[in-house]
Amino acid sequence: MKKLIAVYIALIIAVILLAVARTGGNFSLPNPFGGNTEAQVGDKKINLILAKSDKDRVKGLSGRNNLAEDQGMLFIFEKKGKYGFWMRDMKFPLDIIYIDDNTVVYLVENVPAGAQAPNLTIYVPDTDANRVLELNAGGAKKYGIKKGTKITFKGAD
Repeated sequence: MKKLIAVYIALIIAVILLAVARTGGNFSLPNPFGGNTEAQVGDKKINLILAKSDKDRVKGLSGRNNLAEDQGMLFIFEKKGKYGFWMRDMKFPLDIIYIDDNTVVYLVENVPAGAQAPNLTIYVPDTDANRVLELNAGGAKKYGIKKGTKITFKGAD
């Protein structure tokens, strides 16, 4: 039995190595939080982690040590509204970008990490939105995002 398990493990490793060799190491694994999801700003793409459920939205990026440079978290709401965001249990600063359908309507840049209750600042937009994109601090500048910027989404329904 142990020999059979060892053979299966060897086959799995061989298949993985073959896949890496065939792609030259340039491959990406699917996003476990929502498949192949991305935002497009001009000619730049951002890989997305989706937060669609209440549980995912409450947790957000809290507790994580970092976010990849080309990655963001997209919060999707069923109704438009003025949704408040805070930095509870965050370990790194963020840009918070409020989006109404595909248009940026409000953004807060370089929001500092480390806030804890009862000293939480709640960031609320001045207009309704149905999506919120969180990027590493400086991401809005990096991607040229400002009020009025159009962002298109793939796989984020």
